[in-house]
Amino acid sequence: MKKHFIYASLLFASLNVRAAEVLTANKIEQSVKEAISITINIKSGTKLVAGALVKVSHDGMTIGAGTSDASGNVSISIPTYGKQLVRIDVTHSLYRDDKLTDVVLENGKQYLFNLKSKTADAETVTTKSEETVNKINDKTQTAESTAEKKAQDAAEAAKRQEAAKAETERLQKEKENIAKSADQTAKDAEAKKKEAEAKLAAAEASKKSQADQMAADQAKREADQKQREAELAAKKKDLEEKQLQDAKNDAKASEKDAKEAQKQQEDKIKEAEQKAKASEEAAKDQQKAAEQKQKEAEQRAKEEKEAAKEQEKLQKEQEKAKKEAEKAQKEADKAAKEAEKQAKEAAKAQKEADKAASQMEKINEEQSKIDKSREKLKEEQQKIDKDITKGKDLDKLKTKQAKLDVAHAKLDEAQSKLDKKRKKAIE
Repeated sequence: MKKHFIYASLLFASLNVRAAEVLTANKIEQSVKEAISITINIKSGTKLVAGALVKVSHDGMTIGAGTSDASGNVSISIPTYGKQLVRIDVTHSLYRDDKLTDVVLENGKQYLFNLKSKTADAETVTTKSEETVNKINDKTQTAESTAEKKAQDAAEAAKRQEAAKAETERLQKEKENIAKSADQTAKDAEAKKKEAEAKLAAAEASKKSQADQMAADQAKREADQKQREAELAAKKKDLEEKQLQDAKNDAKASEKDAKEAQKQQEDKIKEAEQKAKASEEAAKDQQKAAEQKQKEAEQRAKEEKEAAKEQEKLQKEQEKAKKEAEKAQKEADKAAKEAEKQAKEAAKAQKEADKAASQMEKINEEQSKIDKSREKLKEEQQKIDKDITKGKDLDKLKTKQAKLDVAHAKLDEAQSKLDKKRKKAIE
């Protein structure tokens, strides 16, 4: 029993001194703490905001929370407060988050927040819908007047018929020549593109393999480091969790109320959006009827000038064919340039991968040296732990332990520098 006590005393000597200092500070702080109550008022412009979640926190720990009512107010009581700096956060699904930081609370004081909206309310949705309906009605009237003008345009098109015949024959020959050239260019570009993709895939696979190995090594080293720190952190974590639990329970309840209030507001907006959509659909139906009337007028004009219209249609098809052929040529040229660019990038990536592989080989050699040194330190630690359990030469063992900690720190520093080299090598 005595040996275990001596062992624990040696390992946690520095921790006990710190705990004594914290305990003394807590006693002084508790002597000036008092219960306070504050009010938070939340608006958006001139509109009161209900259902907003308010959290008051100190050093990441929630010490008070609540949800705003229909008047935009929420009262929060804090049973013990010692004039420490706090942060006030306000959140709502329909508004942008807001906060106050480094605030010293005053008992009975009201704190004001004016949130900025990030979604439209029901009234705004309805107004926008009415504007959309009016625009559709204007388009409907325009379509009716356009029908008469279309008939006049058909008569003028007949005058261009004769000139279109000769141009049609010329465009047909030009289209055939461009199509042949574009087809050959496209085939060449596809071949270059496939070659570039293969090189790029090989380079990416090599880079990913090195990144995966680095991640695995880093995870193992982090796990070892966490294991060394876990024993000292366990007691501190238990104390903090007990202090935080009560505050978290209150915050969760307030957050649930806020979400429910915000959901009700979102449902109202969805209902307004559905009504607006129905109005817009009705206006669109009227527009379709006007467009149908316009189409009937165009059909009558088309029947009267069938010969002229047919020739004009042929001319447009030939012009379209020419544009498509020219477009195909441009796309083929673009594809060829892109394939050449990808091939250069793949070659560059391969060169960088080879360079990274060489660097990684040197880094792995350095890593091996660090790992061997770490294993030796583990063996020395096991010897010290064994001697401590015997309870002999504790002063000497304490000195050895300090030297061993310094050695671990040096290895950690060397490991950090090596990790930076490794990360830079595979970027």
